[in-house]
Amino acid sequence: MPATFNQRVRTLGWRTEIEIERDRSTLEERDGYIVMRTPSNPGYHMGNMLIFDRPPQTGDEDRWAQLFEANFAAYPQVRHAAFAWSVDGELGSIEPFLDRGYAVQRRAVMRTGEVREFPVPQGLHVRALATERDWEQQLALGLATREEQYDALPYAAFKAAQVAYHRRIAEKFGVWMGAFEGEHLTGSCGVFSLRGGIARYQDVSVLPGYRNRGIARCLIGAAGRYALERFGVKDVIIVAEEDDFPRKIYERAGFTLQQREAALWISHR
Repeated sequence: MPATFNQRVRTLGWRTEIEIERDRSTLEERDGYIVMRTPSNPGYHMGNMLIFDRPPQTGDEDRWAQLFEANFAAYPQVRHAAFAWSVDGELGSIEPFLDRGYAVQRRAVMRTGEVREFPVPQGLHVRALATERDWEQQLALGLATREEQYDALPYAAFKAAQVAYHRRIAEKFGVWMGAFEGEHLTGSCGVFSLRGGIARYQDVSVLPGYRNRGIARCLIGAAGRYALERFGVKDVIIVAEEDDFPRKIYERAGFTLQQREAALWISHR
């Protein structure tokens, strides 16, 4: 079935991520977990994953890997394994996964009904991405901010597909805001209108040479205002790594912790 809200997925981070992908992803329910597939972007870790009803337990490092292999056997282009779950108290037994080389994401789901706005840094202006050049720069921004744990060539393919999809859905139920120096894109973020009177941010990014100038926070404020005023939503959701610096920016913008969730992934399965 097409990806959309699913009541088995308890946290708003995963639920909104699934709905943003609804135009290209599918969900299949299994006993104890949900299979999410995005065939058009096989390198998308969080678009090709198993979402479990509970945190990992002792022995799941083998069982979950076997389940992933079975559910993605017909998709050889998917060269990773990824698992997600909601965190209700304990994170679960993740050490055996880490010992096998998995990476872990501890995610804070944050929410607000009123986003604080910040001034645009001197010499910049903020507007929605609109032209072919804007979106070409969006792809270049994504490649320039690649984290080291991702291999360059697979990441480039993933990011190209991701930007193309974001461009398409931004025209339907969202907007992608950019901070420009002249016509040079220095940072950007998306926000999408979803069911239930909420909107969800995506990919707050700033070029390395432009960081620590207040670009991220001004984009968050501008995108949040756009969502609350233009989309008519009541709340906006943003997801941050549990202990990363961006979470502090979101807190200053008015976001508070709503829920916790987690994921494990490994490349080259």
